[in-house]
Amino acid sequence: MNPFDAAYEGTPPWDIGRPQQAFVDLMQRAPLSGRVLDSGCGTGDLAIYLAKQGLDVVGVDASDKAIARAREKARQQGARLDLLAMDVNKVAGLRKPFDAVVDCGMFHTLNDTGAAAYAAMLAKVLRPGGTLHILCFSNEEPDWGGPRRISRAMLEERFAGWWLDTLQPARFETRRSPEGSAAWLASFTFHGKPVTGRQ
Repeated sequence: MNPFDAAYEGTPPWDIGRPQQAFVDLMQRAPLSGRVLDSGCGTGDLAIYLAKQGLDVVGVDASDKAIARAREKARQQGARLDLLAMDVNKVAGLRKPFDAVVDCGMFHTLNDTGAAAYAAMLAKVLRPGGTLHILCFSNEEPDWGGPRRISRAMLEERFAGWWLDTLQPARFETRRSPEGSAAWLASFTFHGKPVTGRQ
């Protein structure tokens, strides 16, 4: 069984029943526009929230169970968006570019090899000038288990050639901890080629 399908036999700790506050704050501070990919959308709370803000949203998750729940939530809330059960690294096969990508807890599940493939895929699906927003566990979170801890250096190395617009301390909210876990909210701009400074 897909390990994430196994997690969705119940309610996994990251499935809090609403979008992460860090992304709600992002939309209030710097609203996204155009066509948006929610990478690893889970049961769809963030994707549905973005769709209800008027964005053209595609949510992708490898878990059939998560996508089934996301579709039911979208139906109940009257939200219009595409929700696809597929390997996120196959998104390039959709052959439609995105203006923005949101990643809420996907990046920190990847090892070095997986992260490299993921970054390469994102470079294929984002328009030049498009933005990537990642919420991931940070290296400030104690090592009690759970997702991989991500440092600033790891983000900069993996997305070398992208412009790092902002890197802000955030909280990754979970069902296990009301105060959440230490996280980064990283926002990048993809220029379509390596850059050495702000253009």
